[in-house]
Amino acid sequence: MGIKHFREDERGSGLVLTLMVLLVLSILSVSIGMLTIGSHRLSVATRDDTSAYYVAEAGAVAAYENIQKEVLSAYVNNATEGSFYNNVSTIVTSQNGQSSVDFGAQFGSKPSATIRTEKTSGTDPQVFTIYSTGKVDGKERTVTKQITVEWFEKNTGGGGLPTLAAKGALLTKEDIKISDGVTINGNIYTDDNVNIPNGNINGNIYANGGVTITDGMLKGDIYTNSTKKNAFTIGGWINLRSSTLFHSNQITAEEVLKYPKNYTNFPRLEAKDNVWDSSSYLSNFKAYQSLLDQVKVPTETNTDFKKLPDKTIQKDQWNQYKVQDNGNLFLNSWMLDTYNLEIQDNIFFNKLVVGSGKTLTIDPMGGNHTILVDDLSVMSGTLNIVGEGTVTMVVTGKMAFNHTTYINNPGSSNQLVFIYTGPTPNFNYITKMNAHVIVLGNKGPVNISDSTINGVFLTDNNNVNNTSNNSVGPSNMMLIAPNAAVSLSGSYSINGTVIAKTFKMDGGASLKYADVATTGFPFGSTEVVADPDPEDIISSGTVIEN
Repeated sequence: MGIKHFREDERGSGLVLTLMVLLVLSILSVSIGMLTIGSHRLSVATRDDTSAYYVAEAGAVAAYENIQKEVLSAYVNNATEGSFYNNVSTIVTSQNGQSSVDFGAQFGSKPSATIRTEKTSGTDPQVFTIYSTGKVDGKERTVTKQITVEWFEKNTGGGGLPTLAAKGALLTKEDIKISDGVTINGNIYTDDNVNIPNGNINGNIYANGGVTITDGMLKGDIYTNSTKKNAFTIGGWINLRSSTLFHSNQITAEEVLKYPKNYTNFPRLEAKDNVWDSSSYLSNFKAYQSLLDQVKVPTETNTDFKKLPDKTIQKDQWNQYKVQDNGNLFLNSWMLDTYNLEIQDNIFFNKLVVGSGKTLTIDPMGGNHTILVDDLSVMSGTLNIVGEGTVTMVVTGKMAFNHTTYINNPGSSNQLVFIYTGPTPNFNYITKMNAHVIVLGNKGPVNISDSTINGVFLTDNNNVNNTSNNSVGPSNMMLIAPNAAVSLSGSYSINGTVIAKTFKMDGGASLKYADVATTGFPFGSTEVVADPDPEDIISSGTVIEN
């Protein structure tokens, strides 16, 4: 066999073939590399996008858990529907702009979930929506979670107040008299009679006894359980055509109604088997009376009190001035205008004096401490509670205030419980007092003149007089005086509720139903009206991508 030789013109063709193969392989390798890189980038983008969703979901769940915890606490601490929902609104709104979860870094970036909330609808129940936006390395996704919050009438049982009658501006055991054209906004409830010689009532009247209206205005209905003849008496020419008189079917309309000759402005008349649930009302009234038996006043025999060591503020050749001196605290010298008292124990003072233009701030340092005072005088001065924690101040002897006195301003009533057991319960000339007040065992009447007091005011006294001759702001007060004859006169104004044995209102006074912040009031009824499960009070829907 002969050996084949390349011809001269075929030399180098192998190299060309090899280069072509290498070119094809290079193109293929680049294509595969680009495909791999693209796939990786797509995978990273998908991963970040998915992560953003789960971050948003986790943020919504965490925000709900925070809200749920605080709402359940608010239900325990609020006695009325309005104050509860106000608290809920604050709780939900406080989540706005917050990052509900602190996520750790992943793949070099730190995820975040930003919360936004808004009220969707409703008064009872109320519906809110949580918007949670998750962000991871430039990727962003938003989810929503709906919350439903509902109020259940209840007694919290110690640390809460008995159930308040619906929109109850005035609740009494015995007679009510309203005259001089004064105004009540809200419902009136009584186990006895209502006499309105001249008054304006923007609400309903619920009475177990009779109702007499002579002059004024009634924008509401009348409910009387009385079966006595002339249980509803019209004494003048008041226009009642827009009202309905609900009366027992055990008495005819002709017997229940008494009116002047030729009177034409009659209310509508409707007989009912059960006009209104007065037995439930009386049970609640007794629960308010029982509050008085639950009050335990801290005393030297049942509480450990300490005297603070003397503290010299300034010493010179003319004077040595001590803020604390042998069981006294005097803040009335030209040497000092303000003084901050930090307490970490229960303490006592023989005398506590805050002079004109002086400010005493008390910081309980995050604790709940009691101050026992025999003689308290705040004369055109200011006494405030600051910092975290609460103070119970018990005054056992003399007590004096005068014009432009401030007690816990601008603090809130849940910071201070003020208990007075001395002989002269005169809460006069307090420009503003934010506190829950308890007045017990006093022989003289409780006088509240030209004072604005915000909070719960509980007393066992037989007489409570609220009057004003000056222009003072209305008191946002729940006045609980179940043993007392309570009077509102002059220009005194209460936005809240009055609970009394009897009630008289005249002059230019006004009473308007309003929610009162009862958080921090330390005593309550043990009767349980409702015991809802947590999920009845607050519940949520599933997480949905927006």
